[in-house]
Amino acid sequence: MEKAVAAARRCVEEYGFYGVKLNGAQNSFYIDDPALSIPVIDEVARLGSRLAFHVGADAFEQTHPFRVAKIAARYPDLPILAVHMGGVGHADLTNAMIEFAQQHPNITLIGSGVREVAVLKAIRTIGASRRGRQVSRPARRRGDFPGKGPDHGRQHRPPVRAGLGAFTARAARGCFRLVPSPSTGT
Repeated sequence: MEKAVAAARRCVEEYGFYGVKLNGAQNSFYIDDPALSIPVIDEVARLGSRLAFHVGADAFEQTHPFRVAKIAARYPDLPILAVHMGGVGHADLTNAMIEFAQQHPNITLIGSGVREVAVLKAIRTIGASRRGRQVSRPARRRGDFPGKGPDHGRQHRPPVRAGLGAFTARAARGCFRLVPSPSTGT
């Protein structure tokens, strides 16, 4: 665990990354696991950085929106990005993620890999200031891109493809709220 905490610190302090991403779906861990995740989250919070989670129905038990909400409540000053908003092309959990984002102003929804209708609902429900720009396009049915596969149009992916990822300036550009929200002042 010390290596993961040190890697998070190094990414933020030495490499200048904007934040750290934990992907419980790809690496089969619970994003709120007290032994595996919380020490890394503690370090990211201590550094005053940002945290992103893969939140998708592809591994709903490990990455469920209620786990993000528990972390958001525990770290109210930590900016949290909910990447995929609970979607990722399966029967999704976007409604649950939108509800939790309403309750926790430190959660920003990233509409990557989710249907446009979910992104529009998030904007209508919590406002555009808490819905970050997408790093990849919204999910669409295969037929929406004639002659193209489901990954057509995908843009760049996070640079580290392990459980502990970090954002480069290119991946983070536009994903973080940089100005106060008129409604909350945060």
